Amino acid sequence: MTTAYLGLGANLGDRLANLQRAVHLLAEVSGLRVARSSRVYETEPVGGPEQPEYLNAVVEVETDLAPHDLLEACLSVETRMGRVRAEPWGPRTIDVDVLTYGDETVDEPDLAQERTAGPSDRGCQVTRGPVLGDRERKVAFHRR
Repeated sequence: MTTAYLGLGANLGDRLANLQRAVHLLAEVSGLRVARSSRVYETEPVGGPEQPEYLNAVVEVETDLAPHDLLEACLSVETRMGRVRAEPWGPRTIDVDVLTYGDETVDEPDLAQERTAGPSDRGCQVTRGPVLGDRERKVAFHRR
C-alpha cells in the first residue's frame, strides 16, 4: 500500500458538508482507505475571479491504486458532487487534488505536476503540521 495525501477544498454551497461528503465518497473507492484527516482551515482564494473563501483539509489515504487511477478516483468524486469547471481558478463545490503519492515523482504523459509551497493557487493550503510533518509543499497532479 502507498500512503498518499489528498487536498480537499470547497467554496460553494455548504462547504463543510461538501468536504465531509467527499471524504465519505473517497472511503467508498475500492483500493483506497482513508486513514485520517487534518483540521479544516478557511482560506482566501488566490487568483481567478471574485469568489467566496474556501474551506480546506488534507486527507491521508492508503492505496493500492496507481497514481493515474488515484487521480481518476478524485475526479470521479468531484463529478459525483456536481463540480462544474466553468472557468479556470473559479469557485467550486469540491476540489480533490493528489498532493503526494508516497515518495514518488510521477512523470506520465497525460499528467502534469504542479509544485507550490504555502497557500495554493488551486484552492488548497498545505501547512506544516501533524499530517505532513516538517514538509511544507504541495504536489498536485492534474490532467494536461
